[in-house]
Amino acid sequence: MSCSKPEQLAINQYNELLAQAFEHPVTSKSSQHFPARRDLTLAELDSQLTLLESLQLKQCDLLYLASEKNQILNKHQSGADNFVFQLTLLNQLTQCLQTEQEMPNSERDFLSALAQEKRAKLPSYFWNLLFSDEPSYHFFAQYTQLYPLSGHRFAVASQQSLSYLIEIKQQINTISASSAASIPASLLTQLKQLPEHLAILAQSRYIASLLHSADLASTQLEQATSLLTTHQADIDCHSKRNNVPFSQLKAIFSHRFIKQMQPYLSQINTELHQVMPLLASLLKPYPTQLEADVTAQLDNVLATQQRLQQANLAHQQQWQTLFERCQQKVGS
Repeated sequence: MSCSKPEQLAINQYNELLAQAFEHPVTSKSSQHFPARRDLTLAELDSQLTLLESLQLKQCDLLYLASEKNQILNKHQSGADNFVFQLTLLNQLTQCLQTEQEMPNSERDFLSALAQEKRAKLPSYFWNLLFSDEPSYHFFAQYTQLYPLSGHRFAVASQQSLSYLIEIKQQINTISASSAASIPASLLTQLKQLPEHLAILAQSRYIASLLHSADLASTQLEQATSLLTTHQADIDCHSKRNNVPFSQLKAIFSHRFIKQMQPYLSQINTELHQVMPLLASLLKPYPTQLEADVTAQLDNVLATQQRLQQANLAHQQQWQTLFERCQQKVGS
């Protein structure tokens, strides 16, 4: 334990000592998982344009974009690049429909249908921007390093990047809900900052660390509460028998739970209070294409803070019951 980091001591040592007191095996595995990247990625959003369809895009230099699109579909393009590409294509389609007055009806109908399709799929393109690329996906998931007790150096920058993405999402949803609105120039300007914010997400792993730590802490608290509940009959308030003495448990409670684990839980809860509303705004509403079990997993992720608070309260109430049974005050 001497080489362990403070957050490792704060979240693990209390349970280990409590389990040892009851001669019970120590378990500390995380129980909650963010959905897999493949389950979050929305597949088959686009199909290649036929040659005849491509020729109908000769208006407004759209043929070049169509050719580029077909080439890209034959390659592995990042979700972020595809999102920007689709937004650019929709912008040019919309402008073309608004400015070209002498366009044949067949071409106008085709371009209108294509623009309508792209507009409707903008939220899906944005969702893939978040989760189809490994670097951005890892900001949210699959990280087993505990949140630093000293604070996360990317906390502020990560929250700013989340706020930026939420603002982009809100504008995208507004555009998607409209039948013919142009893409605001301000949005196209904002998108120039997208690589910078995605780079922060890829580097920081802020939410993944926070979610993992909160989940592990909840699991530890739930296991500790179960230990105290199950072994009530084995706890001797006056240390007159060979059972587990209350004085030993009280020392573990005071020195490990109150002085060590509680400050860490408080820090985690403070961070969750700031970031979970941002995460909920970014994730909801879920895409309709997601499987039910995937949305259930996401619901569990968004309930992370609630679970931690409930586990902490239930654990403290169990100690309160024990102190009352042994006729002692918690602060004594």
